[in-house]
Amino acid sequence: AAEALGPPAYRVGDLTGKLIHAAAGSRVKLRPYVEACFGTGSNTEKVQTRVVQDVTDRADFGERLSLPFPDDAGVTRHVLSLRVFDARGLQAAIRGDPLIGEAALQLDEMDLGESHVRTLHLHRGGLPNQGRLLVRIGVTAPTADYDVLARTA
Repeated sequence: AAEALGPPAYRVGDLTGKLIHAAAGSRVKLRPYVEACFGTGSNTEKVQTRVVQDVTDRADFGERLSLPFPDDAGVTRHVLSLRVFDARGLQAAIRGDPLIGEAALQLDEMDLGESHVRTLHLHRGGLPNQGRLLVRIGVTAPTADYDVLARTA
């Protein structure tokens, strides 16, 4: 879930939309989605949630995202990057969707085998308060590994 989301990065034409909403006395509604990135360079894996429509305060994604874990050594060497964007449809064709905020999560040994709820504070550039992202994080072995263990037990 995402809470208390700040405004997305400014794009040309955004001022017009804000003026129209201000004249109508309504808040600008966001269409947020979360992109999760894991890995570096050419080994980067990305997945994203669905877009949640017409959000003013809280977006509940209700999704499980899964990324492959690199085969190299310990879990504590890896960082999961999470970025929240505002889906703009046609307006995003040239420059992409504007960023609302981002956070990075250093994985820990406690994340192995179990999932834990974390509250991540979003930031964008010099703006520290771009909202909060509530996530449940866990590192599990591939299903095939569990199947092998079940057969040997």
